[in-house]
Amino acid sequence: MFLALITLAVVGYFFYQGKVSQKQGFRHTTAAKLSACPNTPNCVCSEYPEDAEHYISALGLDGLDLATITSAIKEIGGTIVVQDDAYISAEFKSGLFGFVDDFEVRVDEQNNQIHLRSASRVGRSDLGANRNRVEKFKQVLSQG
Repeated sequence: MFLALITLAVVGYFFYQGKVSQKQGFRHTTAAKLSACPNTPNCVCSEYPEDAEHYISALGLDGLDLATITSAIKEIGGTIVVQDDAYISAEFKSGLFGFVDDFEVRVDEQNNQIHLRSASRVGRSDLGANRNRVEKFKQVLSQG
């Protein structure tokens, strides 16, 4: 009985956190760089190579356009929230608990790069979901 109550409490907590992440808005980047990752392991970003824990390499622009990038985001399950000529923000929602993660792309034409950031809105651990999402995005883009 005690184990069932503990399990119910844990599951309830995860559902609650999922709802919190859905209600929390995301402040999209307005600066020349994507935001740095917080001091939690549930974020990756290509803008700050000195932050080894959160760093993931940028992509080469290599003729890719925003339409191709947008299609790749949608193909891996993202919903586009904001898009302009050099920036895309998308949301990814997990199935069971409904956690929302933010995914950002900044096109840096001057340096021929696509910078990426993927981060959970709540919690501490993402079990590698954000890093895996970026790798899957890169794979979809490389396959054309």
